[in-house]
Amino acid sequence: TSVQSIVLGLCLFIALLNFKPSEPYLSQFLICNQKTANEDCSSASSSAACTDVGVYCTWNEPNQLCQSIACGNVSVSDCDSSDYFYCEKSDGTCKATRCYENFSESEVNNEIYPWSTFA
Repeated sequence: TSVQSIVLGLCLFIALLNFKPSEPYLSQFLICNQKTANEDCSSASSSAACTDVGVYCTWNEPNQLCQSIACGNVSVSDCDSSDYFYCEKSDGTCKATRCYENFSESEVNNEIYPWSTFA
């Protein structure tokens, strides 16, 4: 029985080493779409590059910054479109989707759970 206990313990240890977090549910919990949109937009350094990122980005001339459009400024009819993936319709208005954690998609994919985790 001691040999069986050792073998069982060893199997349990190996199983724990091979544990991989379940996808895509964990990423959906960690990713904040608003932060992802802000990160995407802030990568642009000119007005033209800002509009190339996506329709959800707008160029702020005085500050020379590309920023995501606030959900409150998105029309209710556009709110559910994939263009504004960080917004949702709520009580007849457009609001930012709730974030459970404040990580961008690239932070989750590259730093928290790099692709090699799932290889």
